Amino acid sequence: MKKFLTRNNISRIVLSFIFYSIFSFNSLTSAQEQKTVKILIDQNVIPEEGNPTADAIAKRKVLQAFRAKYPYIEVVTNTGLRIEGMGQEVGRLMSIAGDVAPDVISISFRNSDGFIKRGFLYPLDEWINKVPENELNERVKQSVKDVLYRVGSDGKKHWYGFPYDNWVMALVYRKDLFAEAGLDPEKPPKTWDEMMAYSRKITNPEKGIYGLGLMGGTAASWNFYSFLLSAGARAVEEDENGTWKAVFDTPESVEAVYFYARLLQEKFVKNGKTIYGAAVRDENIWRMWKDEKIGMTYNYLSDQLMQNVNPEQVGIAPVPKGPTGIRGSEINCGILCVFGGVKNPQVRDAAWKFVEFWGSPEAIKIRTQVLIENGFGHLVNPGYLRKHGHTEYLKYVPKGWEETFKEALANGVPEPYGTNCQVVYDYMTKPLDISIVEDLGNKPPSEALPRIQKILNEAVIETNEKMIGIVPKDKMSYRRKVATAVGVIIAFAFCWAFWYLRKIFTPSSVKVRWGFKKYWIAYLILLPALVFEILWHYIPTFSGAIIAFLDYNVMGGSKWVGIDNFANVLFDKTFWETLWHSLYFSGLYILIGFLSPIFLALLLHEVPKGKVFFRVIYYLPAVISGLVVIFLWKNFYDPSAGGLLNKILSIVWTSISPNEFVPQRWLQDPKWAMLCTIIPIVWSSMGPACLIYLAALKTVPDDLYEAADIDGANLWHKIMHITYPTIKPLVLITFIGAFVNTFKMSNNYILAMTGGGPAGATKVLPLEIFFNAFLYLKFGIATAMAWLLGFILLGFTVYQMKRLSRMQFKASGRG
Repeated sequence: MKKFLTRNNISRIVLSFIFYSIFSFNSLTSAQEQKTVKILIDQNVIPEEGNPTADAIAKRKVLQAFRAKYPYIEVVTNTGLRIEGMGQEVGRLMSIAGDVAPDVISISFRNSDGFIKRGFLYPLDEWINKVPENELNERVKQSVKDVLYRVGSDGKKHWYGFPYDNWVMALVYRKDLFAEAGLDPEKPPKTWDEMMAYSRKITNPEKGIYGLGLMGGTAASWNFYSFLLSAGARAVEEDENGTWKAVFDTPESVEAVYFYARLLQEKFVKNGKTIYGAAVRDENIWRMWKDEKIGMTYNYLSDQLMQNVNPEQVGIAPVPKGPTGIRGSEINCGILCVFGGVKNPQVRDAAWKFVEFWGSPEAIKIRTQVLIENGFGHLVNPGYLRKHGHTEYLKYVPKGWEETFKEALANGVPEPYGTNCQVVYDYMTKPLDISIVEDLGNKPPSEALPRIQKILNEAVIETNEKMIGIVPKDKMSYRRKVATAVGVIIAFAFCWAFWYLRKIFTPSSVKVRWGFKKYWIAYLILLPALVFEILWHYIPTFSGAIIAFLDYNVMGGSKWVGIDNFANVLFDKTFWETLWHSLYFSGLYILIGFLSPIFLALLLHEVPKGKVFFRVIYYLPAVISGLVVIFLWKNFYDPSAGGLLNKILSIVWTSISPNEFVPQRWLQDPKWAMLCTIIPIVWSSMGPACLIYLAALKTVPDDLYEAADIDGANLWHKIMHITYPTIKPLVLITFIGAFVNTFKMSNNYILAMTGGGPAGATKVLPLEIFFNAFLYLKFGIATAMAWLLGFILLGFTVYQMKRLSRMQFKASGRG
């Protein structure tokens, strides 16, 4: 023992203990640091806790397995930003712009190019190159490899995403509606002609049932893309130089548009009644599907799970063949990527682990097992049932699912993924809307086809110029000269406006002094308002003005383009159209929404009894949430025969006319759409505005009315010669303010009511600015439009300030 406890041995023991302690402490510290790695996941990847669907249950189990495998990674769902009716992609882009983007992003084919070129995605080469070849080939189908492995901003090819699920477009149909219409539920339509015939048999407008349901809104062409492919056409193609171009103006494309319009519009007689179209196009198409109002529709079919499908009620079939015998199915997939803005290497590595695990063979095995345990084995892909030894469930799998998926995958075409294709559906929707507005579905081919060809030619030119960016050099040079001249005029106008406003508010006969010592309390009271005004309005306005001269990228690397943004805006047909729509919206609102509160105030002022009751009744709509008002009126505007307004008009029409009543399409009709968006605004805001004018009417002296009565004046004379002159200053001030304010309010209401449709009939300039910034990622273009709009409104503001400078405000004299 003594030998062992020598000085040297004791020293060795002490040093070993110290080394072991340091090593253990470092290991513990590393583990603690690992446990703190937190990653934000895109909101549509992980289902909410209360979601009871089969897919949600399985995904939550996969998440549990991931947490068990990587306990040091904290997974949090990113709530992000969301806009109702605009899809998740817009909210995702707004999250990136607002610097609250998730670490793991889910993208689709069409927005892959924009995300890659703008640096939103981090290259995954360092990890994917280590994935076993057999797993890589199984997860990345050959038809989608070009979408994920492509040239980045550095000019080299990289991996930018990893699939977790593969999707193909298929036709889904309700067997119960098939049987009710006398169709065989086991024999879905195989061609376009059969689809038309089946749709007409199923359609029953009196019950609000349609044979085919198609997506509405700004991206309505998402469904149309399947018709385009089945006709043998394409949306975009890449030439030998690597340049993408829109090509949806071929004769095959014309045939696809014509058939699409015929489905929606072509008249046919059923049970002695004329029916207008065997299909319906609506933004809430999935709500109609759940309500059993649609016989057939297009939807993605997953290679893992057939979600929310009851095989007893719903059938699945390949998309019908076009006139040339081609069956064109769209191919897409769920893609997970690492956000390019992640700077922490540990977070990046943790994000990759989630990306790799979410669609891995281990995750698929867990999902398969969980689905079987929860009684959903009949919804699992037959291939996975065989692979994991659950062949006893194969007999319960819906007939045609596996065959449909394999056929679509073999003959399918990827969703458009070329330059800026995140907005390709928006550009393709416009010619569809125009064709429907012009009722081409009811025109003979000799008349309809040439017109559709012209519409598509114009749409392709616009798409290549605005989406792809193809503008001839000589044309661009001319645009720059014009933009420079306009820029000089705008700069001069702004300088003159500031000088003129300073002049009219500065008395010429009195020498103005600041008088800080005398009026220091007043300046002190004004100081907070002045600071906030400068901080939240002037600094952002002038610092953001530079964006108008950049090809701006929120991730950095913005490129100076000089006057080009203004040049493109000034020669953009859509800019002038939306400006006209804004003026039209303002004119309608002033005519209806500005004058109606004044007349209502006059009426309420003259009511002898029940004044409080009537004021409360007219004010109540203002208490209702704006979102509730919008959806309430959208239900009123239901275009079917069962819609509230159509029902009322039908009752009135049949009582005065022997002719059959044709249901109005309201929000889908360019003649009515703008007016229909204004009516809910007026209905909900008339009460508060009315109270303001009622208060002003109280300032009119009663003796003036009494004198007018003695002189024999009637009501009209009193209004024009007593009431109006008294409240005229208030009317003028609110008039200019209301006109300018319409440019702000139009954006929100139209976005929710129509999204700018139909055929762009309600797309106002503020909405176009919003689309360019957050949907098209063209922040420079959007800023240039905003400055031009500000210049246009400058004149109205100067006029309003001039009127204010001449007014004197006094007490009413009542005491």
